Amino acid sequence: ASTVDGTDFNFNCTLYGSSTKEARIDFVPLRDLPSPGALVLTIPRKSGLTAPRRGLRPSDVLPVSGDAPGFEFGNAVPETPCAGLCATSYAWSASRGNETLTASLKFLYVGSVSKGDALRVTLPGFKREAELIVKLGDSPTAVQVQSWSYDDVLTLVFTSSQSLTETGTTLQLTGFRGPTRGIVENQRNFTLQYNIS
Repeated sequence: ASTVDGTDFNFNCTLYGSSTKEARIDFVPLRDLPSPGALVLTIPRKSGLTAPRRGLRPSDVLPVSGDAPGFEFGNAVPETPCAGLCATSYAWSASRGNETLTASLKFLYVGSVSKGDALRVTLPGFKREAELIVKLGDSPTAVQVQSWSYDDVLTLVFTSSQSLTETGTTLQLTGFRGPTRGIVENQRNFTLQYNIS
């Protein structure tokens, strides 16, 4: 679906490279478009186009180009909303390095997850204590620990199918010792990954 200043227009669309990192969609209007005008293209869910597994972040660039004379693309995609799984914030209960702490990571994932889907959290420099307690939202049983790897990756699996909320979900981890040198403000090397279908 597409509109120019609120008026419906039809386009022929062709998807190239859908299985590569350089996927591209070409839109060709079936009639001349008015100028000037703001063009809005809507790609429906039924088209089968999906966001990258890691999601889309507000900082991701979606380049737009064209060959129509006089058509300006400078501000065609002013911002990219979060899609897929996006980490939004984190907090720690420790006040210094090498302390046992509780970690709270808030993330957005709008949609359903299935039993057995995995969520991976990278916590560089953290050490696991004897007992690790994991809580997703208000539930202590929604996810369980599958493994803690030598490269500081915690893998959790969902114990049942459920829908996650667009207001955000908090993952709380208790039973880790923080990095020896502590955590700097706005540290960026904590990651969330998932294999949610």
